[in-house]
Amino acid sequence: MILFKGAAKRILVGVGFVLAAFLSPRVLKTQFRTFNMVEPGGDIIEEAKYMPSWAIGIFGGNFSGSEAGANAIKNGLQIETKANIIGNQLVTHYKVGHVDLDCVPTLVPLVVTGVEIKKDSIIFSERGIGGAPELIRMFTSSCRTRSETPLKGGGVSFEVEYPLYRKVVIGLDDTDSSTKGATFVTALQIAGMVEKMVKGTKFLRLTLSLNWPRNPVKTTNNASSAVVFAVKPGKEEEVTSQFTQLLTKYTISKETGMTIMNKIQAPEQLKAYSRKVKSIHVDVSEAFKVAEQTGVEAIPITGERGLIGALSATGLVDYPEEAISPIFLNNV
Repeated sequence: MILFKGAAKRILVGVGFVLAAFLSPRVLKTQFRTFNMVEPGGDIIEEAKYMPSWAIGIFGGNFSGSEAGANAIKNGLQIETKANIIGNQLVTHYKVGHVDLDCVPTLVPLVVTGVEIKKDSIIFSERGIGGAPELIRMFTSSCRTRSETPLKGGGVSFEVEYPLYRKVVIGLDDTDSSTKGATFVTALQIAGMVEKMVKGTKFLRLTLSLNWPRNPVKTTNNASSAVVFAVKPGKEEEVTSQFTQLLTKYTISKETGMTIMNKIQAPEQLKAYSRKVKSIHVDVSEAFKVAEQTGVEAIPITGERGLIGALSATGLVDYPEEAISPIFLNNV
């Protein structure tokens, strides 16, 4: 019995060391990374929080469907989006400003009460009660600076500073043939290479769009792709230049097209175009027209036809569930 107690004690001590190491700031920084993006002169921020799958379960979608999320949206700080959890990322759009929100046990355990843009950083004001302050510390472990102030009646108020990034969305289509290649694979491979080649760049995610299934000139699945990068200011042109060169090198199609969007949110006209491409045949001349009107750069790589799908994926880049649906308005 004495030996068993000794062994159990050693096991408990070992587990304690493992947990301490697992929750140490250095380890948390590798598990939780936050990228806050804003376009030049803009006042809408996209926050992309990278995290392990178990944390997605704990955080429950940033409480966007809870009373906390409903209050934030109602007060005009958080912007409602169709997709909040994308893979291992928690993606939220915010407006610059401050709101008067209090935490409420169980119903509103943590809130974001302010968002501010500075020259090269973004400041978030947050509050938490009960165990929520520990959750906030965990999720902000990759921040630049963080200050804490105890709240009267319990809880903690946080001021969290993150480095500022730009959002670069690159759409591409028609890189393959009916027997070889896949556009989404080409997109993933090039995005991974660009991330390594350009310092201060993070490849965040890919959105796959399935377009009109009866398109007479499609390869097989009529799928196009859009990739999202978080880029340090001043690195945008280098990212797009490297991507263009690599796409030119690796495409096997003579109709490859590429689009570049530097906006946080796709304009409504662009989203309407994307939905149209999912429902009927669209000519490349319309793609050029919509791109020009919405401030998206359209680049023929080896041809022009691919611009139709590239622009379509770009418009729905933040609506992955809708993008992956092959039929829009049941028009088949």
